[in-house]
Amino acid sequence: MKVYKTRIALKIFGLLFSLPLIIICSGILLIPYIPVPENTIMAEMQNSWPPPGYLFYLIPICLIVINILALILLIGVFRKKVIITEREIIYSNVFTARKLGFYEIESFSIELVHICLKTKKDNVKNININYVGLKGITDLVKTLRTKLRNKS
Repeated sequence: MKVYKTRIALKIFGLLFSLPLIIICSGILLIPYIPVPENTIMAEMQNSWPPPGYLFYLIPICLIVINILALILLIGVFRKKVIITEREIIYSNVFTARKLGFYEIESFSIELVHICLKTKKDNVKNININYVGLKGITDLVKTLRTKLRNKS
């Protein structure tokens, strides 16, 4: 069994990008509730909060969505992996874990940012493995070639 996970450099980048984004957006959401001294920039920001009209709803919703996207990015960086066993290939990311036996795979192609595993049957979905940031991409391709060449 071979396991291909995300490179440590991409994990560090995800942490360095997502955590400040979450902290800044959460801090902006907390501005109306933090007591601040008068005649400061923060006091001016609090006095202008909430903005008139639809912005009263739009700004907090956008900031919450940015926080959720940053969390999904952070979880996705740590959760993505490809597992190749003797009989099947398993690809898991943030949202799903897909499993496909080698006997079900007709062919595979390497495209710009993913490897597409095409199935023999139309009712079984293809798997698109996003290989950006994975360790050992060349070994993964070699393993797929040998497994698909030797399948029975």
